[in-house]
Amino acid sequence: MNIATKSLFIVTTLLFTSSLNATTQSSQLKGCAKKINDIELKLAQAKYMDNSPQVGGLEISLKNVKKHCNDDVLISDVLDDITQTKQELRQITKKYNMALAGIDAEKIEKYAAKVDKKTSELQQLKKELAALI
Repeated sequence: MNIATKSLFIVTTLLFTSSLNATTQSSQLKGCAKKINDIELKLAQAKYMDNSPQVGGLEISLKNVKKHCNDDVLISDVLDDITQTKQELRQITKKYNMALAGIDAEKIEKYAAKVDKKTSELQQLKKELAALI
C-alpha cells in the first residue's frame, strides 16, 4: 500500500468514526440542540467534500436556528400539527364510512388510502413529539 492510499484510508476511517460518534450523540439530543448538531454535522461533511454552495446554505441555516429556535415553539408546532392531522383524519374517516355505506368501490379505495396516509402522518408526528420531549 503506497502512502497516498494509506493516507486516504486513515482519513476515511477517521471521518467514519467521527460520523458514527456524532450520530450517536445526535440521537441523544432533543429539540433545538439536535437541530444544531445535525446541521453542524452536515456542514462538516460539506466542508470536507468542498461543496461551497452547500456550506453557504448550511451556515445560514445554522445561524438562523441558533438565533430563532425555541424548544417550546417546536413542541407547540408539533402539537398543532397533531391536532390538525387528527381533525383531517376524522373528516376522511367520515367520508370513508359514507363510501362503505354506499358501497362505492372506487371511493372506498380512495378514502382507505387517504386514511392510511393520514394515520401514517399522525404516527410520524407523534414520534417527532416524543423526540422533543
